Amino acid sequence: MLAVLVTETLTASAHRPAPRAPVLGDWEGVGPEGLPLSFSLARVRGMVSIRNLTVGDPLFCPGRLAPTDAIGYPSAVYIGPGAPPRVRINWRPDQILIRVGIGAPVSPEWDGQLLGPHQATLSEPAPTNEPRGCGWRSKRLTWRVAPARRMPVSAGDWTGTVSVPGGSGTVSVKVVPSGRIVELFSVALQCESGSGHFEVGPSTVGEFISADGTFEDADRPAAFQGRFGPGDTLTGTLSFSGCGSSSFAFVAHPL
Repeated sequence: MLAVLVTETLTASAHRPAPRAPVLGDWEGVGPEGLPLSFSLARVRGMVSIRNLTVGDPLFCPGRLAPTDAIGYPSAVYIGPGAPPRVRINWRPDQILIRVGIGAPVSPEWDGQLLGPHQATLSEPAPTNEPRGCGWRSKRLTWRVAPARRMPVSAGDWTGTVSVPGGSGTVSVKVVPSGRIVELFSVALQCESGSGHFEVGPSTVGEFISADGTFEDADRPAAFQGRFGPGDTLTGTLSFSGCGSSSFAFVAHPL
């Protein structure tokens, strides 16, 4: 009887359709408080692999800052349908895992479910030991991610000019290799009433570039916001008290 039961179980598993692999290309998602999650999937030697993993930084007080800061992980591993098979205990065929380094608890790790080739969920534990009155509402942060068309953004240094009444200004921006984070935003202004300098970065935590090419300062009110557009053009505005105005427009291009 035992042999019959085992055979039936194996036969049922053998006839169960394997979950379809996720579609390739860019994937985007928004989590609690607007935290972003972005990555791209590609096929390497016939297997699905992950690149350009970028995740919103949850180490801020929810609601006090805009969820625009993000961290990039140049090297990550995708485990799930379409990836090289791995032996795991109690592992469902539709489960997925994205791991940095050796994964939890030493390195970042996100786990979830592939709901279909065009939809998935991913989650990680919420930060703990935050200041009083500054915690997250749930113990886990969850994102729903799906394929999306992303505006291509050239990596490296960008430079341009700021429109200053009766003066001049320059803007410098640095984009990480993934094209998903502004790691440096710097402005220098000169006018009759004086001069000014404003800079954020460089840092491993930078301003997330959304799929539509927009980014903004996490502080409120935002000190700057911009949009990367076609033709390698960056346009935006910045707030600065002086030089006869409180808002200045800028435009920049890659060096």
